[in-house]
Amino acid sequence: MITKDLMVIFFIAIFIALYLLGLLLIYFFHYKKKTKKHHQAELKLKQVNFEKKMLLLERENTNHKIENAKIQIDHFIKDIQEKTLIINNLKKEKPKTKAQFLADLEKTIILTDDDWNKFKNNFKKVYPNFISKIKTKYPDITSSEVRLLTLAKLNLSYKEMADLQGISTHAVRTTWYRFKNKLNLKNENINNFIEKI
Repeated sequence: MITKDLMVIFFIAIFIALYLLGLLLIYFFHYKKKTKKHHQAELKLKQVNFEKKMLLLERENTNHKIENAKIQIDHFIKDIQEKTLIINNLKKEKPKTKAQFLADLEKTIILTDDDWNKFKNNFKKVYPNFISKIKTKYPDITSSEVRLLTLAKLNLSYKEMADLQGISTHAVRTTWYRFKNKLNLKNENINNFIEKI
């Protein structure tokens, strides 16, 4: 009888031990899973914070580039205006010979292809999609019309645009007139047109 009772107690003890071991294993796996989720959440939070910092740095860098481009455009315009002044002074002076006048004029060429490319690159930094929008919207647009519209985007007068390009105000107005006729824009003002782009 004692052995039977001992056997029952032994089996009950084993059952209880296994039950407790099972509970312990369940708790262990649950704790491990909870710790893993917590660790993953921390990693995700760190990653999100890192991405936010990177976006802030990228935004600051972009703003810096835009400000730099604006400064370069201003310098470009001032440089062109100074060259225009030189040309106007040269026109007022009576050069010794026509050859001398042409030589002086060649030294102060306004808006060469190199100047235009520098200007255009800086302009694209400030107004990134403007030129591409124009070319997409108006595929038959000429390079002189693109120049006209980009300079108009800077709110320059016809006189200032003409001075910057080393051409007459009449040539600027003619370019705008031809562009308006090409697009059937009867009474459109250049500034209103630019705002719509």
